[in-house]
Amino acid sequence: MYPSSSAPPDTTAETIAKKLIDWQVEVVFGLVSDQDSPLVRALTREPIRYIAVHHARSAALLAASYARCSDTLGVCTAFSGPTARHLLNGLADAARETVPILAITSAVDYDRTGTPFIVFNHNITGPIHALTVVDLACRSALNTPGITHITAALDSQPGQFSIWPQYLAAAISHRIKDDAILAADPKARTIFSTRHWHTRNGRPLTIANTPATPGFPYALAAQLAWPNRQCVALINDDNAVTLMDELSTAVNHHLPVKTIILKDSLSPIDFTKLASSFGMEAYNAKQPGELQSILRQAFSSPYPTLIEVELETATPAPPQNN
Repeated sequence: MYPSSSAPPDTTAETIAKKLIDWQVEVVFGLVSDQDSPLVRALTREPIRYIAVHHARSAALLAASYARCSDTLGVCTAFSGPTARHLLNGLADAARETVPILAITSAVDYDRTGTPFIVFNHNITGPIHALTVVDLACRSALNTPGITHITAALDSQPGQFSIWPQYLAAAISHRIKDDAILAADPKARTIFSTRHWHTRNGRPLTIANTPATPGFPYALAAQLAWPNRQCVALINDDNAVTLMDELSTAVNHHLPVKTIILKDSLSPIDFTKLASSFGMEAYNAKQPGELQSILRQAFSSPYPTLIEVELETATPAPPQNN
């Protein structure tokens, strides 16, 4: 089997995805987390079916079973330290099947002395390097057959198209006033973001984060109660869909709430167009380089404003049962 040549794309993740296509990989098994999104998103842009599992060990076992049933290369992924270790446990079991498997992790290098069943183990440092390493890993797995492993460091996966929640929180912290009120959705992504807010002059932000109340209605009510205070809503894109009609409430009652939507970049909804249709000022931020300028414009406006931020935490939807 000889893969076709391909020009290096912009990121390591895209290179890996395209090389897997060259090697006729059709299915990848993995545990989805906020760290693996660059590669997962690159895979989902290609004609590859990504099967999200609930435990990393299962990803390895499924890859082994799929390789045996389909007589093709099995591929599995896991990225954070603990999940990559659980993947290793599954790979140890899968090695008994003597089928070709490629495991892809991030910033975790398996020690060959403790993993004799791994026939190829290499770290990828960038997209050009990935062109060669993925070929070697796939060829080794198919020729042995056996378990091969590549590590793609997180700092080499994303492009410059990627905004992390930590960076967003820190950037907004520099734009808010001392007595600002932040209303955040009771979801993991927004709760995680609030941990990175900076205090101003030693005073903590007023953060409204209740189990039942989404951030946007809370921010609207807070703005009505304290018209002279700055109110910011930090909301997930799924809640934004269900509450989109309430943007008209902010416009009709002249409530200058700054609404920040944490958007999954796989979502097809254009929140800026929807907000503009209600008469709001609306901005879209996809890259860190443009975020500061957009926040400066939005937070200096006396009108209701929406900022759609495409985060690097995007993950594909789990498989649906038929």
